[in-house]
Amino acid sequence: MVGGWTTGSSLVGRGEELAAFDAALEHARGGDPVTVLLGGEAGIGKTRLVDEFSGRAFAQGARLLSGACVDLADAALPYGAVVDALRAVPVEAYEPLAPAVRRELAALVPEAAPDDLPYDGAQGGLFGALLRLLEQLGREEPLVLVLEDLHWADPSTRDLVSFLARGLRQTAVLLVVTYRTDEIDREHPVRRLLASLQRAPGVRSWDLGPMTREETARHLAAVADTQLDAEVVDAIHRRSEGNPFFAEELLAARDRGTLSSSLRDALLLRLDRLSAAAQGVVRVAATVGRDVDHELLREVAELPDDALDLALRECVDAHVLRVDAAGRGYRFRHALLQEVAAEELLPGERRRLHERIADR
Repeated sequence: MVGGWTTGSSLVGRGEELAAFDAALEHARGGDPVTVLLGGEAGIGKTRLVDEFSGRAFAQGARLLSGACVDLADAALPYGAVVDALRAVPVEAYEPLAPAVRRELAALVPEAAPDDLPYDGAQGGLFGALLRLLEQLGREEPLVLVLEDLHWADPSTRDLVSFLARGLRQTAVLLVVTYRTDEIDREHPVRRLLASLQRAPGVRSWDLGPMTREETARHLAAVADTQLDAEVVDAIHRRSEGNPFFAEELLAARDRGTLSSSLRDALLLRLDRLSAAAQGVVRVAATVGRDVDHELLREVAELPDDALDLALRECVDAHVLRVDAAGRGYRFRHALLQEVAAEELLPGERRRLHERIADR
């Protein structure tokens, strides 16, 4: 699909994606639920695209429920995104449900059941109760349920998403789930969930691509409220690689002279998650430049082949490096990743690495 981004109330690009969302909602209106898995790297515009579509859906008479998973490290909040979404459900919407169903739902939303109806919140009963609630809401009016940032979801929420995507029947429900592709490595549980869901009926999976150069120009013009010189646009588009958040930050950096601490921290966090060996490989690669030949990396890193392969595999899985087009070396996923990694080198470390590279 084409790239794009937005500023203020206008959407730059994303025409194909919006049309696909409209088609998915129209399909769901016929009583055949649809699940959309929307992936893309951080800053690529998933939330803004979903917001734009949600506004269109609301204008067409759909009910909107939206919640987001939160990064709480090892203390993930069970069903956090679902509880967040259900806050918008009025109390009277629970009244048509059977008392047993309302008791189950009260585990997440106490208002769902009168005070004199106890509940235990067992997972099986809760899943079924949520399914019935959503199906009922979808029969009253089209329902768009958005659950964002699935990469941060707790196990219970992941299980619920799988259950709903497969279990919803004969109701006008569109389930939209977003996730960051750069947060999901080979061992991430969401990776297995996505692979399973993509084979299920009624599930559509989309990845958002970067902005084109023309879209970057339009986006930057909207942000700056003026047309920018072609050289400026070219430089920002090249360094941002079409990521709208990066493009905005680079535009702002022209005035500050440096990247914002928030952008630097976001990029460094991706590097900090690597093991010590993988971080060492990244430092070598960053010293060489955006691209590094495998043999040069092997000689300068001075690691046994098995250890080097493991470290490189970790870097690739973490979306820091990728194998280059020729298959002979590696390339940083983003130019800005290489820049911040190189800037983090200590003076002595930088000097030694340059000397070892020059000796090869």
